[in-house]
Formats: sequence, C-alpha cells, structure tokens
Amino acid sequence: MTTMSINVNGYANRYRNARERVFDARNELDWKYKTVLSLGFALLTALAAQVRIYLGFTPVPITLQVFVVLLAGVVLGKWWGGISQGMYIGMGAAGLPVFSNLGFGPEFLMGVTGGYIFGFLVAAFVIGYVVDSYPKARTVIPMIALMFAGIGIIYTFGVVQLALVLSLSPAKALALGAVPFIGVDIVKALAAANLAALIMPKK
Repeated sequence: MTTMSINVNGYANRYRNARERVFDARNELDWKYKTVLSLGFALLTALAAQVRIYLGFTPVPITLQVFVVLLAGVVLGKWWGGISQGMYIGMGAAGLPVFSNLGFGPEFLMGVTGGYIFGFLVAAFVIGYVVDSYPKARTVIPMIALMFAGIGIIYTFGVVQLALVLSLSPAKALALGAVPFIGVDIVKALAAANLAALIMPKK
C-alpha cells in the first residue's frame, strides 16, 4: 500500500468519524439548543419564501422553500424538522410577514398556497423520522427517493387545497399546482439528497 493510499484512507476514516460525531452530538443536544436550531430553519424558510418567481399562468410561485424544508428534516431529525416548520407556520399565523411576498395571517394559510405550507410540516417530519430511524436511508439513492417522497407530500397538500380554494378539477389543480414545478423540484431534491448523503453517517 502506497503512502498516498494510506493518506486517502486516513482522510476517509476521519471524515466518517467526524460525520458520526456530529450526528451523535446533534442527537444529544439539549432541547433548548434544538429549539434554537429549529427556529433558525423556520427563519431560513421565511427567507427562502421571498426568493420567488411567478410564472404568470398559475398563482403558485417557484420559491426556495422546498430545498430548505428537505434539509430541515435531515439536519434536525425526528420531530424537530417538523417543529421547525410548525414554528414557521405559527410565526406567519401570528402576523409576522414570513410567507411568500411578505404575506401573513390565517387567511394566507387558508389561501391558494397555504396547503404547500402545511405540507412543509409533514414532509420535514417524515424525512426527519426516516433519516433518524433507518440508517440505510442515508445513502444517496435512498435519500433521493426520500426527498422525492417529501416533495410528493408537499404537492399533495398544496394541490388539494388549491383545488378546494379555486374549485378546480383534479387535473386542472395538478396542471397549475404541481406539473410546472416538477423540473426545478427534481433539481432541489437531487441537491438536497447529495448534500444529506455527504453529512449523514451511514450507521
């Protein structure tokens, strides 16, 4: 074995050990620190909501929120990923301008895009639960599938509420609330999955 291969193996082992130490430290954090981290992701979700692109033919904008939500589940883990999005919802419902286009209030949550926001909470919880409970899900391919599942949850909540609010048929609701975003959300899912696989231990 050459010196170079020994060095590479040494770096790889240190990298694996570092990931495991960070994961263990995250799990052992006091609830107060986890609350602060969850609040941080809630604020990141609020910032991501302001990065938006309207397509003209649909009331649903493209935002960066989905990417933040997917990572919240990975980084914060079981319960706390969902809690971060619950904080986000609570801040907006209480009147803070954290929703897209600085929106706020219960009426926003009951509007055309409110379903996606409720989907954020469920998606972050599911991702956090799977990542913490099933170590085999932390490799790239299962992680990609998990991120797609998270996006599917968000779409489901969003499209159902969009259909109800605007009295749309299921096909029309899908055409306005899901189909235009599939391409960009695939990119977000792949980016989040690869980043998650880099930072999460495999056992």
